[in-house]
Amino acid sequence: MAVGTQVLDPDPDCSLVVSGAVQDLSAEQAERVTTLAGVALRDGVPATRLAVAVRTARDGDTAGRAVDALARVPPAARPGAADLALARALLGHGSSRLSCAPDVPPASPEPEGPAGLTPRAARVLEQVDLVFGGPPVGGFAPGGVRTGHIAGSAHYEGRAVDVFFRPLTPDNRRRGWVAAQWAVAHASSLGLATVIFDRRIWTVAQASEGWRSYRVPAGGGDPAVRAHLDHVHIDVLPGRPSSAAGPRQRGRT
Repeated sequence: MAVGTQVLDPDPDCSLVVSGAVQDLSAEQAERVTTLAGVALRDGVPATRLAVAVRTARDGDTAGRAVDALARVPPAARPGAADLALARALLGHGSSRLSCAPDVPPASPEPEGPAGLTPRAARVLEQVDLVFGGPPVGGFAPGGVRTGHIAGSAHYEGRAVDVFFRPLTPDNRRRGWVAAQWAVAHASSLGLATVIFDRRIWTVAQASEGWRSYRVPAGGGDPAVRAHLDHVHIDVLPGRPSSAAGPRQRGRT
């Protein structure tokens, strides 16, 4: 798995580079710590307290919800430097981004529901609301959307949700990366196919390559929107008929 200029051990499910050192996480650990980061962002919990909760989560404590785990950390907590650096990375500071090579379960095709989202996409929206406290979202509408996106967009199939972080500021860019990293960590459990933000793209089909440069499509409209500078795009697997779904696959293959 490639992150930045470093090639990471292919065995861990998720990795990122923090303070020049590789941090490896299992899929379960990545889900836990990115959820903690999302709740910390939502509730204004400082990085020092998040760092202590992240250390506990990495050590295997799964008791309680993320909000409870953060509440158990004393306000005067003084984490170690390595734990604090990891917490800050999860909160979107720095340039390293969490990338995962998840196990991808087979998925069946799904129709759009009343809200214009497939059940998988609706579950993504539900989890985004739960973790991040109901941020502005879009890219779907009752009856579906048929314009406003590039040809072949997952939005036209009700498979995509956009999570907005506006206006364009360094702080909103950081906040967007918290959500983008959370999405990648949950790709397997939520059945995700693609995450795009800040001119970068991660796909389950090319997960072994980590975050890649995103080729901004030509066209009119707001260039910030086309480059995904103001929103995190999350789309779910289209699915295949059950007879063609095949066995569970590894994202890095």
